[in-house]
Amino acid sequence: MFWTWDTSAVWAIDSFTTLPCCEKPDPVSISNITSTSAVATWSPVYTAIGYEYVVDLSPADPIGGGNKTTFTSAILPGLASSKTYYFHVRSLCSPTPLSDWQTVSFGTQNTTGVGTVAASKVSLYAFPNPVKNEVTIELGGMYNGSAQVEITDMTGKLVKTAAMEDGRVTIQTSGWAPGLYFVKYTDKENTAVTKISKQ
Repeated sequence: MFWTWDTSAVWAIDSFTTLPCCEKPDPVSISNITSTSAVATWSPVYTAIGYEYVVDLSPADPIGGGNKTTFTSAILPGLASSKTYYFHVRSLCSPTPLSDWQTVSFGTQNTTGVGTVAASKVSLYAFPNPVKNEVTIELGGMYNGSAQVEITDMTGKLVKTAAMEDGRVTIQTSGWAPGLYFVKYTDKENTAVTKISKQ
């Protein structure tokens, strides 16, 4: 006995959507490197709801978690001079939970060996540097009272004044002329200065 199979007149169609990928941040750059600190920045990942990072002396992927942030930059304080460090960062996504680690290496500067000169209570960081359309100014250390930054060009002309809240402020620079600018931070007790280059 033989069976005959009939086929339907039309195809049955259904649809589905795959989960978005959780990509690792790329590229990652390290700037403002001193003998004791540095600033890490990375490109945003559109599916990320946050990031996790670790700084250590090993190139191997970290075991366990790290410092969590929703920013695409981080100040890396408390480093030792003349050391090679590895900065690891990964994306935290939803519903896909984690990306692979992205790792870059950098070396801290040597100390001058001249001795300690009146140590400042705060450090000032600007990134990205060189600057294109905006710059983020971030404070390392605790500020005291009303804090602000002033940006001047090489002639001393005041270009921008901005209040700094929570130790960070982002400033639009798209209309500025290319060149070097000075960033000065002040609060009731502290002053710090850094330079930025506008492309």
